[in-house]
Amino acid sequence: MWNRVRTIPRQHRVRKINVFAKALMCAAFLLLSTFSVAAENATMPTKTATPIKDIRILIDISGSMKKTDPNNLRQPAVKLFANLLPENILSGVWTFGKWVNMLVPHGMADSAWKANVHTQAQNINSTGLFTNIEEALRRATWDWKEYDPAYERSMIILSDGVVDISKSPEENRNSRSRILKDILPSLTNAKVTIHTIALSSLSDKDLLQQLSFATGGIYETIETTTELDKTFMRIFDVATPRDEIPLIDNLVKIDESIKEITFLIFRKEKSPKTVIIAPSGGKYTKNSEGVTWHSEKRYDLVTIKNPETGTWRINADTDPDNRVMVVTDLRFITNQLPDNILSGDRIPFYAHLESEQKIIKRRDFLHFVRMSIRHFNETKKKKRSVKLKDDGIGVDEYKRDGIYSAEIKKTKTLGKHTFELLVNGTTFKRKNTKIINIVKYPAIININDTPDGDIAIKIVPYQDLVDTESLQITAIHHPPVNDSEEYRIKKTNLSAWKATIPTNNISGNHTVTIEVIGKNKSGKTINFVTEPESIFIGEKNQGHENNNHHSEKNHEESNHEESDNKENKSTTWFDVILSIVGFNLVLLFFTFSLYKLWGKYKHKLLPPPFEEMINA
Repeated sequence: MWNRVRTIPRQHRVRKINVFAKALMCAAFLLLSTFSVAAENATMPTKTATPIKDIRILIDISGSMKKTDPNNLRQPAVKLFANLLPENILSGVWTFGKWVNMLVPHGMADSAWKANVHTQAQNINSTGLFTNIEEALRRATWDWKEYDPAYERSMIILSDGVVDISKSPEENRNSRSRILKDILPSLTNAKVTIHTIALSSLSDKDLLQQLSFATGGIYETIETTTELDKTFMRIFDVATPRDEIPLIDNLVKIDESIKEITFLIFRKEKSPKTVIIAPSGGKYTKNSEGVTWHSEKRYDLVTIKNPETGTWRINADTDPDNRVMVVTDLRFITNQLPDNILSGDRIPFYAHLESEQKIIKRRDFLHFVRMSIRHFNETKKKKRSVKLKDDGIGVDEYKRDGIYSAEIKKTKTLGKHTFELLVNGTTFKRKNTKIINIVKYPAIININDTPDGDIAIKIVPYQDLVDTESLQITAIHHPPVNDSEEYRIKKTNLSAWKATIPTNNISGNHTVTIEVIGKNKSGKTINFVTEPESIFIGEKNQGHENNNHHSEKNHEESNHEESDNKENKSTTWFDVILSIVGFNLVLLFFTFSLYKLWGKYKHKLLPPPFEEMINA
């Protein structure tokens, strides 16, 4: 389990003389709270020293989803996510199109709440006329006005479009601006982590990235909803991880400390029905007693309480995303790792076993324990295995303190890497999985030409890698002619730095490099310069569209202007003047000739006067 450690201020003692008055105040507060909470359809738990997870899900139901999600796979994905939630956390589901609906009221994720998710998920459709992301954010976070250490807050946004609240482009731009300049800073101050899923290439990738990166969340993009359930699972692992045990060749070993076991089994099309076989040989199917079995077209989710000890077997297709989650007194705890790291940085891993919230240090118990890391690259190909040790050497601070340590040193390959932390205790096994994105720079850098022929720069830092308040960002522009120029890139909102570099209509290849100076999260100075990026400016791409969010109409107009520019490329002013003079001389000669002919033959061509025709 990946823990976030937060401290809670100690409660101050009060004098006995205040006890009765304080009790009366609490009673009045609870009475008022009953009405206000009921109005919001939410059940708020009593605050405790351990932060309570609060996860809210926002689902796009705009009309474009008919193409993006034709089989409505949002429904089973939301059901899966809800079923996996532990019962001691808060959650709620909202849908948004033109209007925002609280699909599943915010409350504790108990069995009744999960049953309601199954019922209401049928109402997830694609009938919305617009994509009102702004209002969805406001409605779903009505009570997240300030930071509260009693809660660990996160949100998942799933959308395939852009901010679209009306037919007015200006109103849409203003709504998008309010999200970044008003709502995002407020949620950041409240320590809300936002995870986003872009369902198509037409989605506002820039907006969703800024929401995620500014809050330390995960941004995922998928081109087909067939991967939606697995994408939800990756976010689930971050938002509310659960204890797991390794599943190898569809075999899993259950020990005496496990009180409940949950199998998540992904199924292929036309695959046989899943069968789970207990150590004693008993078979569990969908209709078996003593089992909770939820089945969808693409997966089975099976929960068994008080399972037999021994080796269980699954008769189903093997899938690397299949998993076995458990409720146990013997827990495997690992350190909180970043979602992103810079290429070449080292990754420290720390892990320990825990019982009754205490680290196990008994040497007779740990003597048989082995911990290791399996490292896979983006294609699921295994790169290496590393042992975690408790020997007080290297990154391991103290010998035999129950905390095992290791360090991954070679992290130069870019992309998403999977790290599986495994425990083998002879009589028990545990597993934790972490996906880390290895990046080249501590920011996403976009450099494009604009329809006006200038250069637009946008930089979105990974805020879990850098201290954004310390950043100084400079663009060095090398035009085809003249000396290079430096431009300071300014912060335009909480999560983005932007600048537009004028090219002064100088045609040719313009080169831009970005220099970033600042500090990382640990206070260490960072200083990097990007590789030069070349942008061609000129008549060949005048008005070229690099922004996916521009309309097709603008794109067609740009292409039309481009064609005109090509046709007139070799025209000179002398040619133009000569053509005009020649045309006017020809027109004057033709007019004079026509006038002379008209005077000579008009009496033959015109009919007689009207009066003469009457008298004839």
